Amino acid sequence: MPRAMHLLLRTLVIAAPLAAPAFAADLNDCSEPALKAENTKTYDQLKKAGDIAERMRPTSFYFFGEADKITAISKVLTENGFVMAEASDGGKAIIAATNAAMVPDTFDQLTIKVCVTANTTGVTYDGWETVVVKK
Repeated sequence: MPRAMHLLLRTLVIAAPLAAPAFAADLNDCSEPALKAENTKTYDQLKKAGDIAERMRPTSFYFFGEADKITAISKVLTENGFVMAEASDGGKAIIAATNAAMVPDTFDQLTIKVCVTANTTGVTYDGWETVVVKK
């Protein structure tokens, strides 16, 4: 699965699930081992850069798919506190932003919820991005 993971990492903490785990489209591997393995690569880079994992910071999540499905995920994520960018690529791509800490156990659960939401709405989840926080 392609992942847009850079040192600018994205994170978010949500208490409630974003979407029911009924997989309308199994476009993404939302298993905990798969997402945790991808996230760990980024956590390692953050740690190496001197990041303070517990600090909140802006985090973005990337999605692409059919325009009507992008509209659907945008609605669900907005209802769950995400700030949505304007859809791009003719309405076929969108970025959802929130504030989150890079504490692995908490953030891993968030990425699972975001990925499941992508599957439920039938869009491809293309990873996350956030910034390094040193102070």
